[in-house]
Amino acid sequence: MSYLLHLRSFISVYRHNSISRAALALQLTQPAVSRHIKILEARLQSQLFTRLPRGLAPTPAAIELERQAGLHLDALEAIIGSGAGQRDALAGVVHVGATSGFSRLLLSALSMLPRYAIRLDLRAMPPPALVKALVDRELDVAVTLARIPHKGVDYELLYEGRLQMVCAPTFRDRLPKSAAPKGLPLIDLQGPVPPLASFWREVFGCNAEQWGDV
Repeated sequence: MSYLLHLRSFISVYRHNSISRAALALQLTQPAVSRHIKILEARLQSQLFTRLPRGLAPTPAAIELERQAGLHLDALEAIIGSGAGQRDALAGVVHVGATSGFSRLLLSALSMLPRYAIRLDLRAMPPPALVKALVDRELDVAVTLARIPHKGVDYELLYEGRLQMVCAPTFRDRLPKSAAPKGLPLIDLQGPVPPLASFWREVFGCNAEQWGDV
């Protein structure tokens, strides 16, 4: 189930502090926006807003959700533009590239493009191929997990998460406080940018293969 529509309603309520003003901005009914908020609250098992004499106040759960989702939704909105006045002026094909993990998200977010007589060409590629396609002007925009180290490509960082190491309790006492751990089993994820290698270089200044069995 896609929760993008529900998140869009949540962001609007968060920024307007009001369901009625959010519904007006989204051109939806108030019951529809209220239902979207309730669905998200049930999904997250957290209350998102508390009622005030005038308006709504976000809970800590809502503040964290907006921090994680707000920039991403804004970026997706920017891709397709907004405003009914642009509908007649837009036409053609938008060539979008993404690493495989973002393909479903982009398809859901850009599903309204046919209303603007715009066709979507979505391609899933690893980050190096995305950079090359952007440089060769084969893509209009790309979304990737990796930074783009090319001077000819402008990009904006949508989100940057913290790198943290976790382990089973049995290994906790064997972890040194300031040096890279030795002789411990390590698990990495497959992909074009393995997260363990990035973590090791940033935190310990060396390659993970030197210190454990990956």
